Amino acid sequence: MHLLALADELESAEVVEPDRVPPDVVTMRSRVRVLDMVSGQATTYTICYPSEPTSMRAGCPSSPDRDGAPRYREGDVVEWPVPGGVRVLKIEKLEHQPEAAAAGPRRVVES
Repeated sequence: MHLLALADELESAEVVEPDRVPPDVVTMRSRVRVLDMVSGQATTYTICYPSEPTSMRAGCPSSPDRDGAPRYREGDVVEWPVPGGVRVLKIEKLEHQPEAAAAGPRRVVES
């Protein structure tokens, strides 16, 4: 079931050059602060690849950050499946996005 969902996600994915990624879009290795809409608890996560070595995944919990979900932006509310069910999370702040950090100040042109 998870493999079918992943296949669907990959099928609909769009490859974008790093300098064309809007600075408010969550990408892999982004650091985001999320608010659990049920508990009210805010937590910061780094979006990591599941295949990264454990030493690199320190600070990358395995539940809400298992895929980069680049369609998500700062301010979005998302339902995220976790082992105990589904969490409703609001992406409060995109604290770091690698593409924006590497590019420095830039202007993104939407097509």
